[in-house]
Amino acid sequence: MAARSLSYWLRDPRYSGSLVVVPLLPVLFLFQATQTGSYVLLLFVGPLTAFLLAWSISTDVSYDNTAFALHVATGVRGVHDRLGRAMACLVFALPVVLGLSVLPFLFGADWQLLPGVLGLSLGVLFSGVGLSSVVSARYTVAVPLPGDSPFKKPPGNVAQTLAVQFGGMGVLLVLVIPEAALLAAQFVTGSALPGWINLVLGPVLGLALLAAGVRLGGKWLDARGPELLAQLAVNR
Repeated sequence: MAARSLSYWLRDPRYSGSLVVVPLLPVLFLFQATQTGSYVLLLFVGPLTAFLLAWSISTDVSYDNTAFALHVATGVRGVHDRLGRAMACLVFALPVVLGLSVLPFLFGADWQLLPGVLGLSLGVLFSGVGLSSVVSARYTVAVPLPGDSPFKKPPGNVAQTLAVQFGGMGVLLVLVIPEAALLAAQFVTGSALPGWINLVLGPVLGLALLAAGVRLGGKWLDARGPELLAQLAVNR
């Protein structure tokens, strides 16, 4: 599953097209920092990239379209499907997020903030992948069909798509409140302790939510496989 999902990221323009903004983020944030002399916004390029990459697999079943029939016909276990897709995303997302989280400190940001920023970035990434594993197993959304341009207006219920996407993003923001609060506490107090706590809490809480998301998403995929396939056929 992981190998096949990675091939999607490399060969399917609908996947790669969704990542066009990622390399632009550090350029835009760095330009803003050099113009204003403040590196505060640049500190958040790592967490924001983690958010975008983690949420990118929230539509993976919808991207499969009717090819998802192969999963249903061969009896692929839902937890294996969810875990494979999550691993494929993390293979490239983890090093990218780590690199961009360190980037601000190479340009003058206070190194004392690094543990807190890393904790938030990893928490967002792992929690987001877990949540995406649930969302894509529960809902289908309107996406470009296989072979179509990633920028083509997709068919289907746009209102439902917007509700699922923005609703899921809102839930993810709630899930990472502990990490965000600790980073905010470090900004306010100037103490390094909240940052070091965040460096531990972010990955631990994120991995716990990732495991829970894979299990719940897998359970829903096992229970709703035929129903999801029927919805995908309608979207086509």
